[in-house]
Amino acid sequence: MAKPLFSPEEQKAWKDKFDVLDAAHRKDNTPFDHYWAQREAIARAERIDTNRRVRARANEYLDALITLVGSRGSSYVNFPHCFNESDSLDVRQAIEKHDTPETRRALHTILRAFSEVPKSWARSAFVRFLRGNGKQKEAKYHGAGMFGLDYGWKGEEVTAVCAVIADETSPYSQALVTYANVEKEIREADPDYQVTSYDVRFKAVRAERDVEFLTALCSMLEKRGLAPIPKPKERKPKKTRVPKQFVPGDVVTLRNMRDVPLPAHVRIPIEKFDEPSKQWLPSTIEHVVVRLGNAGNYYRYVVTPKGEAFEAGMGWEGKYWLDGATYLGPWKGKLNKHQDLTIRFRYRKPEKKNS
Repeated sequence: MAKPLFSPEEQKAWKDKFDVLDAAHRKDNTPFDHYWAQREAIARAERIDTNRRVRARANEYLDALITLVGSRGSSYVNFPHCFNESDSLDVRQAIEKHDTPETRRALHTILRAFSEVPKSWARSAFVRFLRGNGKQKEAKYHGAGMFGLDYGWKGEEVTAVCAVIADETSPYSQALVTYANVEKEIREADPDYQVTSYDVRFKAVRAERDVEFLTALCSMLEKRGLAPIPKPKERKPKKTRVPKQFVPGDVVTLRNMRDVPLPAHVRIPIEKFDEPSKQWLPSTIEHVVVRLGNAGNYYRYVVTPKGEAFEAGMGWEGKYWLDGATYLGPWKGKLNKHQDLTIRFRYRKPEKKNS
């Protein structure tokens, strides 16, 4: 029969230690740094005791991680439950469902990678390494890039798994790694150092991983049996994209917008507010598109009914305005810079009708 990591009596004994310390601090008004040092000492002792018990029951701990990885992060076993309910029907069914050679291989890869990567890597860096992204893309450690899209993993799945295994706030992670506070270490080494809130060095942590326990878990997985190291899916060769050749009368869409020859004269469907009737009526407005930005916007000049183009406002509009616009041809007229144009009517983008 499964039993909890700590009995109710043992849990109460740890709680009593904190309560007694807190009560004494409130009563005697002891210096806060003395009080907090004692509180941290109790917390460290409790954690050492917890980790010792976790290692003694590594199979139950490992089963919970197998459920996590096998479900791609969609199933999570509450940390106490992985011990005190390890023989319950729902926990056993989840383990039997996910304890496959493929899942054991994936977890083995994660744990081995976690034992090898630099101490300075936080969870986000570890996720990028497993996915093969960012600065960690070319790192030469076991498992590099093996949880990317080419291996069938989605970003949110990898993040969910690493939030349990590699985040300092997770009870599962606390059995694998201790996070040293770099800021505190620097203060202790040089009390006169001027610490500033914007100094990134004081937001860093150093991960002291329990390589011995990580290696033991990997050995247990190997004894249960591992699937071969997976191979990435073959990528289909990308089709050569043929740019659209715009002619007057063509409709601009978000897909072909990049092919519009600039500067382009376009007519945009709008709804214009009619003051006498207080209604929004169909209308159009014309722009000269001179630049397509990289942040979902474009730079334009407004064309007046007389056919003149003027700057208006900041000059930038969202690209969604061009979706459905009609290309009228290249703009060959003058662009009146340094002259602001005030638009004296209200207009809006019509809502697209669902077909």
